[in-house]
Amino acid sequence: MDSERFLAAACELLAVRSTDDRPADLHRALDLIVDFAGPGFTVERFESGGKPSVLLYRGAHRRRFQIILNAHLDVVPAPPAQFRPRLEGDRLYARGAQDMKVSALVQAQVFRELAGALPYPLALQLVTDEEVGGRNGTLHQIRQGVRGEFVIIGEHSGLRIVTDSKGMITATLRAVGRSGHSAYPWRGDNALIKLQTSLANLLAAYPPATEEAWRTTVNLARIQTPNQARNQDPRPGRGMAGHPLPGRRHQPERQDHPADRRLPGVVLRARRHPPDRTC
Repeated sequence: MDSERFLAAACELLAVRSTDDRPADLHRALDLIVDFAGPGFTVERFESGGKPSVLLYRGAHRRRFQIILNAHLDVVPAPPAQFRPRLEGDRLYARGAQDMKVSALVQAQVFRELAGALPYPLALQLVTDEEVGGRNGTLHQIRQGVRGEFVIIGEHSGLRIVTDSKGMITATLRAVGRSGHSAYPWRGDNALIKLQTSLANLLAAYPPATEEAWRTTVNLARIQTPNQARNQDPRPGRGMAGHPLPGRRHQPERQDHPADRRLPGVVLRARRHPPDRTC
């Protein structure tokens, strides 16, 4: 492998701000990997929900692949400085260096070198929506008939081989109170206090894990209110939580969550996502 060429390609890819809200950069990141893989392959393009993805393979027609190499090129948002790659000794730092643009390049390198030599069909699957659920990338391709006997996902976990992973429910809790001046709290009804009580009940039912544990956990990601004054009771409030579930099958329909009995005064709507990583 030409390490200088690989490093240059990695730095170029890491500089692309391929976040969920930047569709042009999602396309750009995909095209960089396709170009890196080189000519001689069929490039089948997909798009769903504004999220592009591709499937590369040898031959004119898609087959049931023995192995699919899967990688995602989207990243979570970060300040602009994190999209300026830097080398410190033998380490490369940037948003996406670990999760998982450099791994995607490695998979493209492996695919380029082996796809024509192996006695079985190999595919390279590149998606751009893993960080927001994977429905419009990998799941969309599955619904379009893409099949494989075995999938290798290059995003590693502590350099270990992982064969199963948690699924997730994302839930939004909404509370409505009554606006009032903070000097007279008995005249108002603070929506955030309702959320605080409900979240405490939820976290009591699913305590934060302090060590590796294969069980249901809850992550509180965001609390919001349109209230801008410090001396006013907020009327509406909203909390957003991720609710990882071990060993559950994907059920995409919206549903009320049974935990809402622990959330007095709060409306909860939940959405189940497919597992982040399964092989």
